[in-house]
Amino acid sequence: MITHPYPIHPICLAFPSISDLENQNAIEDVRANGQYEDIVLLPDEDDDNVLKVLDGRHRQQWCIAADVTPRYRIFGSRDSDGKSPVDFAYSVNTARRHLPDTNVRSAIAAGLQKFWRSEGEGMGKTEAIEKAAAAMDVSPSSVRKAVDVLEHGEDGEFEKLQEGSVQLDEAAKKVAPKKKAAARKVNAAKVTASNPAADGIRRNVAASARVDCGDELADAIEKGTLETLDDLGAFQEMNETERLAVRPLLLEGINLTFARKLLKKVFDSKDKIGYLLARARAEGKKFVVEIDGMEITVRKAKPPQDLTTHDTGTGPAADTPPAAPPEEKKKRGRKKKETAPAAADVPAEDPPPEIANVGTPAPPDEPEPPTAPSDTEGTPPAE
Repeated sequence: MITHPYPIHPICLAFPSISDLENQNAIEDVRANGQYEDIVLLPDEDDDNVLKVLDGRHRQQWCIAADVTPRYRIFGSRDSDGKSPVDFAYSVNTARRHLPDTNVRSAIAAGLQKFWRSEGEGMGKTEAIEKAAAAMDVSPSSVRKAVDVLEHGEDGEFEKLQEGSVQLDEAAKKVAPKKKAAARKVNAAKVTASNPAADGIRRNVAASARVDCGDELADAIEKGTLETLDDLGAFQEMNETERLAVRPLLLEGINLTFARKLLKKVFDSKDKIGYLLARARAEGKKFVVEIDGMEITVRKAKPPQDLTTHDTGTGPAADTPPAAPPEEKKKRGRKKKETAPAAADVPAEDPPPEIANVGTPAPPDEPEPPTAPSDTEGTPPAE
């Protein structure tokens, strides 16, 4: 019985593990019928004396669990093995496995392209991805997403993709921020003291910017506002109108790539709100942008109005009697309603006399002379 199993080669780990139920059934089969196929070992690339399992890591486990001594052979011991360990592992695994899940096949392709790039003289990343995509019958874009998960995912994230327990798009979306951060570090590393050409390029770009955009931006470029060689080259290719358009954004501390995006008013929900505010400040007026189907307006806030010092023009506030509280107003209203006579009990008043001359008051009416008594009443005639 083997007590020290051989370690697993990374190429072998490009293919997913099988389920617990399949493992248990295979152990019973090996216990009853023995091992059918040899386990293939590959010398380690750093030490030929160290052997690792290239194909058959599950068979090694089954034999140990079934108390059966495993059989091994070295890769290349048969002509049918070929020259490439990666091609061999791909061939034997895809021939005996049913892999209907596109997520799983994309994950396998991501692992294969990694080893094809490092094998022998190697090949470019794009070529390796296209070869792996064709081998696993998936699109190159799916392989690129799986490569992102492989290179930037947290521990165990890629293994979940291999097992089919996580969706490819979901996993790629999760690692996207880490991918961008890593790319920024790589680009920033290009413009360092170790790159003697960088300082000369930066000085040339700053001198050109001084002519088109003034000293302030030129000084900022000399201090490193344009962080990467790509940014320096892109700014150098811009015409004067484009440079003047990005100038206020670069002075706000926004990188050139995002500044150009801001000018096109292209935003999404992942973008920082600080960039949106910087764009509005640079605009200097109301700024309207659409984000994920929602129209957002950014404008400068008005200063709050101080109501305590508001002058109505009717004199000092101290001369104005305080308003009655709402409850007191209600009481006064109820009191008037209670004491006011009904409309039917109020005698009708005579209409006011007409005033002929509004400017001069009319003199008081003189008393009428007394009426003379009639003869029938026996009053003596006047003398």
